[in-house]
This record gives sequence, structure tokens and C-alpha cells, in this order.
Amino acid sequence: MNVKRLIALFAIFFFSCELKLPEEPETPAWYLPLTVPLIDTEYGFEGILQDGIITTSAEQYDDCGIDNDCEIIDLDGTQGNGQYDLGENYIDENSNGEWDTFGTTDSLENMIQMEFDSSLDSIGLNKVEQQLDLQFFKLDLSDIAIDPQVIQESSTYDLGENLPSPLFEPTNIPVNIEIPESDNEFINNIFQSCSDFLPDNEQSLSIPFDLGNFPDPISLATEQINEPIVVEVPLSINTDGIDLGDLGSISIEKIILDESMLWEIEFRNGLPFTVDNLEFNIFKGAIIDNNKFTSLTISSIAPYTTVNGNVQFESYELSLESSLFAEISIQVDSEQIPQDQCSLNICVSDALSINENTGEIIINDNNFTIFNDNNDCSSNCDPCFGEELYVCAADAIDSDGNISGEPTIYQGIDAQTDCGSNCNACLDFSLAVCVADAVDSTGNITGEPTTYQGSNSQNLCENSCSPCLQQNTYVCPVDSNVYDQESNCSNNCFLDCVSVSLFACLTDALDSNGNLDTNLIQTYNSSQECIDSCNPCFLEPIHACSSDAIDDNGNINEEDLDGDGIPDSITIYQSQSECLNQCDPCYNGSVYVCTTDSAVIDDDDSTNPSQFSSNDECLASGCNPCLAENLDGWNIQDDEITFSLSGELLLDTLVVNLEINDTPQTDPILVDFPSFDQIEVREALIDDGTQFDDYGIDGIESTGDFGEQDQIYQNQETLYSNQFILNVDNGFFGSAELNLDFSNIYDEDILYSEKITIPSQSNYLDTFNLSNKIIGSKELGTSLENIEINYDFMIENGEYRIPLTNNILSIGETGYQAEVSNIKLKSISAITEQIDFPQAQSVPLQDIPNGFDDFKLYDIFMDMKIYNQITINTVNATFNLTGKKCPNGFSTADCFDDESIESKNFPFEIVLDSPNRTQENICNYQVGDIAITEIEINKDSQTTKYYCSELDENPYEVITVPFDGEENVSLLDFIYFGPNQMNMVGSVLIDGEGTLRENDNLWGEFSIRAPLAFVFNENWVFIPKDISNLEAMDEEVSNQINNSLVEAVFNAEFTNSSPFGISMSMLISDSTIFPLYLDNLKNLNTRCSNSNYEDQLSCENNSFTWLNYSDSLSDLGVDSVDFQQINNEDNRAYYVEFMKNDVNGQDSVLFWIGRIIDVSFIEPELLDQNGFVSTPSISFSSEVLDANRVSWFTANEQRYMVPMITLASTEGNPSSLQTTNYLGVRSFLTLVLDTGVTSNQSKKIVVEEQKQSDNLK
Repeated sequence: MNVKRLIALFAIFFFSCELKLPEEPETPAWYLPLTVPLIDTEYGFEGILQDGIITTSAEQYDDCGIDNDCEIIDLDGTQGNGQYDLGENYIDENSNGEWDTFGTTDSLENMIQMEFDSSLDSIGLNKVEQQLDLQFFKLDLSDIAIDPQVIQESSTYDLGENLPSPLFEPTNIPVNIEIPESDNEFINNIFQSCSDFLPDNEQSLSIPFDLGNFPDPISLATEQINEPIVVEVPLSINTDGIDLGDLGSISIEKIILDESMLWEIEFRNGLPFTVDNLEFNIFKGAIIDNNKFTSLTISSIAPYTTVNGNVQFESYELSLESSLFAEISIQVDSEQIPQDQCSLNICVSDALSINENTGEIIINDNNFTIFNDNNDCSSNCDPCFGEELYVCAADAIDSDGNISGEPTIYQGIDAQTDCGSNCNACLDFSLAVCVADAVDSTGNITGEPTTYQGSNSQNLCENSCSPCLQQNTYVCPVDSNVYDQESNCSNNCFLDCVSVSLFACLTDALDSNGNLDTNLIQTYNSSQECIDSCNPCFLEPIHACSSDAIDDNGNINEEDLDGDGIPDSITIYQSQSECLNQCDPCYNGSVYVCTTDSAVIDDDDSTNPSQFSSNDECLASGCNPCLAENLDGWNIQDDEITFSLSGELLLDTLVVNLEINDTPQTDPILVDFPSFDQIEVREALIDDGTQFDDYGIDGIESTGDFGEQDQIYQNQETLYSNQFILNVDNGFFGSAELNLDFSNIYDEDILYSEKITIPSQSNYLDTFNLSNKIIGSKELGTSLENIEINYDFMIENGEYRIPLTNNILSIGETGYQAEVSNIKLKSISAITEQIDFPQAQSVPLQDIPNGFDDFKLYDIFMDMKIYNQITINTVNATFNLTGKKCPNGFSTADCFDDESIESKNFPFEIVLDSPNRTQENICNYQVGDIAITEIEINKDSQTTKYYCSELDENPYEVITVPFDGEENVSLLDFIYFGPNQMNMVGSVLIDGEGTLRENDNLWGEFSIRAPLAFVFNENWVFIPKDISNLEAMDEEVSNQINNSLVEAVFNAEFTNSSPFGISMSMLISDSTIFPLYLDNLKNLNTRCSNSNYEDQLSCENNSFTWLNYSDSLSDLGVDSVDFQQINNEDNRAYYVEFMKNDVNGQDSVLFWIGRIIDVSFIEPELLDQNGFVSTPSISFSSEVLDANRVSWFTANEQRYMVPMITLASTEGNPSSLQTTNYLGVRSFLTLVLDTGVTSNQSKKIVVEEQKQSDNLK
């Protein structure tokens, strides 16, 4: 608002005038004063009010303005003006429909007063119980013993003593199967090899042998086991020893076996063959009746094995009239195939020989050798049978290759070696041909070449043959023609012919196949060269393998189809070594057969065995040395058939007929009810069963241990479950009925009873919940003495099934035992005789705030509201208000504990309303309803008001008693005592008839209000909560002012409407933070406000303040301050910068505060008789500001202004304040500008500073 006006003024002055400038202008100049309004505010003393203690006597209101909306700032100035405006919400304390400046105190308006709000401890019968060490509502019945009652003692009987165990003895059936002896050696060898083995007589062997004479073991065994085995099992149970005593007697009808009973059959098959079926049956009575009790069939029982099986029961009921009969049957299949085998390892070669006449192989059965192990047989038996024979064919051929005699034959073990050593099968028929013998000296073929054959053919040929032929030729030098004769050359050449000698190798004329080809002849220049290079003879090596001439049948094959004189079957080799390596020297004529060949042992001449040329060949063919035979049959052991049954008769139930005698009479169960001297209980309502003593795990109240008062039940805490616990043992065979009658407990006006059925031979444990039930009846007009419970126990005659365990009949004990848990009563209807309740202590009143340690009381106003649930005719309360003059620094608690401190008491009594106070009961109270009593006390009277409900606006009864100074004491003495701390205690007394509940209590709340008279031992500084906001100045305007400013004057008008001496400093800042201790920041050390005291205790004990500014600055985020005092004589703050360290450790200004001006208010013109201001004073002040302070206003930044007000010490004399007291400030700033300074000049006019001491005084 102010800035806008200032901008407008400058805009008009600098821009709206049109001036016609001369050609040579002279700048006109004058001083222009501008007035800038700053503050126009009245500062009330509501700022010292504190929540809960220091308040105003006026009715409270919300200072939101006439629109009653605190969220929207009103432009009319009614919001936050410190005055009630029509339309604002308020609390109408006196219900007159208008806002009052005095509220409920008296005619003094807007008094600042002290208010204490507190409450009274809740007190009830639970407090009385603690005081008298009694328990009205908690019945601890843990020590009450109810003797157990036994109707029948327990007993046991073993019914299995006369039952057969085992059911029958094990059964053995010997079966004799013998292995016969034979005259046949081979059969005896078989029996010897296959010991304890009987072969099947219907099988055959590979060798020709008949087993038909062996015996059949199945036939031998079935003759001995064809009849079934029968065993009798007698039954008998002795019941003569079962004694039921006085209860009655029993007779057995039948027995029922336990279905978990397990009978196991063990059967040993001692036969060498399979038993097809084993049948086991037990019959109830004679077998012929076919009344099966059990059955079992086991199939396919292997030889010499033991099997087990569980018997299947056809029925589990048995009578004792007849025995049991067991039948065992064994069935064997006579056609079954033998499952066993015996391995025979037969050496055949031992039984073979050769007929020397016919060469046939002869077999002798008695010479067969049988081995138990195949390895032994293979190691000791020859697999092949035959004779070694080798033939040297070379001995029958002469050197010409002609057969000239008989070959040599070698026989026996060394035949091959002997033949190989003596026989040279390779014959040398090599050829050597001399070609030169067929050519004459001229080179013409004139005859046949000479041929040499045999092992010495090459030597003979080379010794006789000259292979090189010399030939002369003539060459014509002119034309190089060659002529055989010199004359021919001379005749045809005009020059002399040249003679040339050549030597030809005639052997070259034969090709590789022996054919003549002259083109193949090589020539040489000299005879020696030809001899060295030419083979003298043509050679063809021929080495014949003579053993090849014998065919597979051993005959010599002389066929020569190619006509070379050598049989075609003979193989020709190129060298002797090759022939020797490839040619067998002797022909192998050996014959061997495999002894296990079926053609050898089948005894059939029409088949021929395979023959081998050698034993090795026979072995290499895979011939088995032994004949492996597997005999089918049965292994015979010295064993027998056995049968046994393991198990016993396990009785599950005994069916009896029971005859019961009459049940004896029983005495009632009595539980004593506690009695009290001052209470006669007629009727009691039991609580809901969820209550417990919430004392924690140690079970002791007020020890502060774990779980105390956590509303969670711990096992160690006492629980009031309100239960009657009944434990009944019914050892009878039949179920029993138990009728319970609670003779004086009511469930909805009906006597409580229970009917229980208890199963036979069982324990019945039940809990009967007595919660929410009523003990006794107040209509009977008699006192409660005990809880009475009657019961009746009954069992019926008839047939019963008695369960047994391991054949043991157990008759359990029949009887009962009972106990009662702790019982918690919700209420008792009783007649009481003056029961005093303990004192109710109020919550300690809050301490008087610092700075208000001494005050005067104008009046005291006490308001009480008491809530009462105790439903007794008479409920009286006595209270005592105590006041003390507590020394400075004492808390309320410490002050009232110190009896040496002077005090004053104000006692008063109240007749409290009760739901049972009047017979008319106009409020229709029920038990547990809350009766409300309000009490108003001031210095003149005590008023008691009774309300039916807290919602009622008007009481149904009002009683006022004035303080006349005779029968009762007024508050005047208490008021004139002038206490600065107060407390209140009270006690209650009940008397008469009604209903009591443990948690029915009496409690209340009260408030005390007293107008204050202040005493300040030190100057008291406060800063109003209303801070003036100065908007940021436009930058251009700011520059204009800085360039043209001549003088700045701060002007103010001050109004004082308070009874105090007051001084004020106007502060300005760039922040809304204005610490009260601004002038004390030069020294940040902790210290006393009075330098005469060095420690905190002595400082505060002498009513001075202990200063600790560092902590307060830290709470503001300030790390350090830069403090500038006014001058050397005045060390108050002139300008203070509040610094904060940044992340780099550099100081930066967080905010700053400057002091603009100091001013003192003159005293008000007129005060009334109470010391309150009637006519305020008005004063004026004006001061020229230096350039520094002017810059605080003209900066282009937002600024905040507020007065710091100091109330002068009252020097121990009290002064009173009203919320209508205020200080008024109207201020404005006058700026004198030089119009001769243009806006673009940079030079500023610096106003000479006057001494700061003069300006700030």
C-alpha cells in the first residue's frame, strides 16, 4: 500500500510534467519532501497470555474478523485486531447470548487472570478395599477344599489266565524220501556227482542211457500227507473272582475278540517239491458243522522254505459253550515239473578207442569220467581223438620231375617233426639258355640255342657260352651312310670310308617271355664293355613244391595239361627261398574227431563225425572237451513238514448282564461366602468371567514389573473365571447320569441346574460358568452365607459291553471331586454402615509461569463438577483447598511436600448426588448410571447443582449456601493470604442401602481462576505478535531516492494505555525473526542477568534470569553473530547480522536486525481507584536518520518492522493488567529529495551523520 503510493508520487513528479526547455537550459532545482507511512498499530497485552494458566477474564473468542473466516485476510482490519468484533465466534460462559468482557468473574472487565484446571483422582470401593485390606468383589476360593467322594474303588481282573496260550502246540510231519542204489556204475557215478539229488525218471540224456528205473518222489510223499491234521482248542473263562462290592453283580453272556488281534501261521515245507495249497481253518464247534471261526490259504510254497501268513477271522464273537477245532490240509500237484537241476560234466574221450581192424571208434559206458566242475573236466579231458600221419612226396620224384618211386610215410607223435627234417619238397628245375650258340659270326641265326636245366644249369651255361658278337661297319664321311662291307662303302663314297667296330649282346634278343626279338639287342664300343654289361645266358628259375602233387585223399596227381613236364597241381616259385617259405615239406594225412560230436556218441553208424587234419585244428574248431548235461530232478534234504500258530485269544469286549444295587445318598457341596463387618450382603451379581488382577508376572500390585496394567492376561496373574469345576470318574460299565442343582444361584430368576450324562469307564471334567448369574435373593431378606450345590448319581441295570485291555478287565474308580475358581462379583446388593473412602488427591496444579512469581489475588472463583456412580443413599464429600506462598523455583509438588512453607486451607463439604439419593428417583437412575453434581464457590457463597445428565442445560435441584463467617468460612481469608500455588484433596463417606460395584467410582474436575497483579523485579521485554510488512521498493524508485536524497526523518506518535513505565525500540529486519534478547548478544557466554551472581542457582534464587543465548541461537540455525553496538557509551544493539556457516566453511548472512529509533512512553494521564488506566497518554517523537538506516527502508527487498517493548520494573509493587490495555504507534518516514539531481547521476548526496548518541536518545 505504502510502496504503491510512493511510486505514484515519483511517477507524477518525474514523468507527468511537460516542460519546454530553453535553447541553453539551466537545470531548475528545489527540495521536494515526500512522506511514507510506516506503522499505524495498537499493540495489546494479549501477547502475554499463556495456554492453560494466564488467560483473560473476558469470554474467549476467535479473532478472525467480522466474516469469521481466519483463512481469508480481511481488508477492513477486523481480523487479528485484538478486539472482539460482531460476528466472531465466542464461548458464552454465562449463557446470556452476548459476548462479555468480564465473563463469570465479576464486573471487572478483561482482567488478565490465572486459571488452574485440574481433576480429582477417581475413588470407589476398590480404594476402600485397599484401605481396609478387604475384598468385597473378589472371592479367593483357592483355599476352600471340597473332599473327594469315592463310590466304588478301582479293581482289575486277568481273564486270560484260563485261555489256551498258545492255542495249540507246533505240529511236525516227517516225510521219508530215499535215494536208491544201482548196479550200474554210471548211475552210481551220477549219484556220487549229484549227491542228495533224485533225477526225474522221465528225462533223457545226450548219451544213450535210460533213467526210467528211478523212483518218483511225489508219489512217495503224497502217500504220507493225504490226510488233514485236526487239533482241539478248549475255551474257558473264570468270572468267579469279579467282585463289584455294593454296586451289584455280573454274568458273562459272550466274548468279543479284539479286531486288531493278529494270528500268524508259520509253515515249513520240508518236501523237495512245491506244495500247491496249505489250508488252515478253525471251526467253532465240530468241523462237520462248518461254522468257521478263522481261515487261511497259502499257495505255491516252494521246497524247503518257510512261509508266514496272517489268519483271517470270519467272526469275532465267541460263546463259551464249545471248543475250537483247527484243521490243516496239504495239497501237492503230482504233475509238477522238477525245479532243481544237477550239472554233469562227462569226459567222453576216456570211453573211446579205435578198432584196429576196422578203424571204427568204440564207446565203453563204464569208462565215462564225470567231473563235478567244468574246469576240472576241461583240464583233465582230451576234447579230440585221432592219430598223427605225414607223407614226403618228394621222395617219389626224380631230378627230371618224373615219379620214380613211393613217397616216404611218417606216423606217431613225432611224425610231423621227422617228416619235416628229412623231406625236401622243393625241386630245382631252373633253365639256362645260351643264345649265342644259334648265331653265326655274321649275326645270322643258323641253329638252336643251347639249353641247360637243373640246379647247376646256370654254371654250365655261363661256362660254355660267349654272348658278345663283334661286327665291323663302314661310314662314308660325305653322307654318313653306313655299309656292312668296306667295298660297298668305297664304291659309293668318293672319300675314304671310316671303319667302326661294334660288339652286340646276343642274350638281349630274348624278351621276358623267352621269345626272339633282334631289336632288343644292345651294342657296345668295345669287347670288354659288352662282356661287363651282357648276361651270358638267359635264365628262367623253376622251383617246384612236390607236396602239392598229393590231393586231399592222399593220391599223387600226375596230370600235366600245359605239357611242361611238371604236374599242374605243383606250384612253381621263382626262388628256392620263396618255395621253402610257401611249400609244406610234408603232406598232412592226420585224422582227428571231436569226442563230444553227436555222431561219435549217438551210437548210430549212419552218421559220420567231422574229421580234422590235426589236433590243433580240432581244438580250433571249438570242440568242447566235456559233455555238459543238466539233470532235472529234486534236491533231497533231511527235513520235515512243520506247522505252528503264534497268537492268542485277545479279548476286546466282555458282554455281561449287570445288576446294580441302589446308589447311596450324597451330601451337598457347600462353598462359604465371605462376610464383612460394615456390609451385609443380600444378593450378588457375578461378573462376566474375563476379569483378572493386572499386576504383572510377579502377581503383586504396583511393582512395575512386566505385564502390569497392560490389559493382557499373564499366567501368573489371578484370573476370576467364575467357574465351578466338576471332575467325575465313572468306572462302571454303563453310562451314568449326574444331576446338579445349585440351590441358591439364579439364572434369569430361575434356579440354576445341570443334567450330565457320563459315558461308561470315562472321566468327565466340565466347567460350569457362573458368570452373569445371581447368588442369593435380596427379596428373601437374609444374608448370604454359602453357595450350595446338590447332586444325584445314577446307573441303570441291563446288558453291558465291558471293554478289555490285554485280556485285563479294569473296573475304574467311581466318584467325584469338585473345586470352585476365584469368583469376581460385578455388584452386591447390601446394607452399608458408614464406609469412609480414602482421600482423593487432585492432579498437582501447574506451576506459576516464570516472570509471574509474585502477584496479588483480587478474587478466587472455583468451579467443580463431580461424577458419581456409587448407588448408595448417602454419599458425602469433604474437600480442602490449600494455598502456599512457594519460593521462586519451587515446583508445586516440592512446595506442598515442604511443611515449613506457610500455607492456608479452605475446607468445604458437598452432599453429592447419587443414583439412589432420593426415593422419587426423578432421573430414573439405574445401577451404574452417573449422577452429576456441580459446585460453584467464590468469596461470597457456595452453590450446589444436581443434574440428571451432562447434556441437561438446567439442574433439577439447586442449593446455595452463603459464607456468613459464622457456620462456614469464606474464601476471603484464603484470598487475602495471597497464595501463589494451590492444591486440593477430598474424601468421601457412604451410608445406607443400595447396590455396590467394584468399578463404580466417584471422580471430578475443577478449575480455579484468580485475577493477577504483576510484580516485575527486572525490566520485562516482549515483542508483539503483530509484525508490520514493508513491501519491496521498486528498483528504479530506490535508485532515484538514493541519488537525490537530502534528508530522512522518522516521525512517530505514541499512545500509552497501560499502568507501567514503558520504553520502546523500533526494529527492522529482512526476516520475521526478532529475538527478545537482541541487546544481550554482544556477550554469548552463559551468565546471570545480574552480574552480582555467578552461578545459576544463586541467580535464579534471587529472582534473576540465567542467560544461555547460544542454545537459543542454535535452535534458529545461527552459528555466529556480528554485533554492532550503538556507540561506545551505549552497548545495546544497533545492527546485528546472524551468520550461518556454509558447506565451504564460509560465513553467510542468514538474516539481520537493525534498530531504527528508541522512544519512551509517558505515563497515562489518569488511573482509577483499582490502578487501571482511564485516560491514556499521547506523545510525539521525530528523528533524522543516517544514510545507513535510510537504506534499510529504500532497498529493493521486503522488510519487516516491529516494536520491542520494555516494561519497567515495578520495584516490588504490584500492578494489574487488562486485555484492553495497549500501546499505540503511528509512524511515517519523511524523505527530502533534491530535484536538481537527475536520475542518471551516479553521485549520491550523503547526509552528514549526526552523532548516534544524540539521535538514539
